[in-house]
Amino acid sequence: MSDNTRKRPGLVSFAALMMILVGGLGIVTAVQEFSGATWLEDVVFGLFGRSMVTWGIIDVIIAVASLVAGSGIGRGSQGGRWIGIVFAMIGIIRWSFFLPFEPVAALIVIGIDLLVLYGLTEYEAFFL
Repeated sequence: MSDNTRKRPGLVSFAALMMILVGGLGIVTAVQEFSGATWLEDVVFGLFGRSMVTWGIIDVIIAVASLVAGSGIGRGSQGGRWIGIVFAMIGIIRWSFFLPFEPVAALIVIGIDLLVLYGLTEYEAFFL
């Protein structure tokens, strides 16, 4: 292996793929929220009224940032790493609110976010 070729650790690849997956699913969720066909409407009823458009806009922003982070992580970008760390922490906090409503899904997503967080912090040398 040459000096300028670095082997990407498995958890870093996992983090990049999870960020891209979250971005894609965020876009699907936003489309559902814009059309009013989502299970989240019952969970967040009252926070922004009956309209899910605000949540759709929030999810589009999260999805785009997640896609940028996944791309950056895959290229070994320090910026992508930091966006990934922030979004993994936000994901843990966000899904903690869903624990009473969807405990299994929330625990799975929180576990995945913890793996992403671990991969991005443990293998910091890959991004230097």
